[in-house]
Amino acid sequence: RTSMNVIILPGSGCTPTRQCNFYSWLERALLDRGIVSDVRMANMPSPYVCERVLWVPFTEDTLKCDANSIIVGHSSGAVCALRVAERNKLRGIVLVAGYDDDLGDANERASGYFGPDAFDYDGIHANC
Repeated sequence: RTSMNVIILPGSGCTPTRQCNFYSWLERALLDRGIVSDVRMANMPSPYVCERVLWVPFTEDTLKCDANSIIVGHSSGAVCALRVAERNKLRGIVLVAGYDDDLGDANERASGYFGPDAFDYDGIHANC
């Protein structure tokens, strides 16, 4: 039997990750309550621009997302979770303050999540 794991993807500028927002609280709550025994999070590459070309492979290769992973993505991490779910079987995703366009913000445009390809919501649904 394979156990479920949770991967926490932070928002832009959230570094060091464990010291920001609700991330360490969620990790502790999941572990202390025995909901999961494996919570993964790390200081992300390019923590202010949150580049798709870095974050998606980092989530796949370093944080090791798999079919037993639930990704909790906050803000830019939620956008990354959508892109990861387009190309990977996951147990699920939880989006906190997620969005699917660049909000008219140059930094969001620079992240690369919002084009040229549209989000594949059918693929996300099929993979979660």
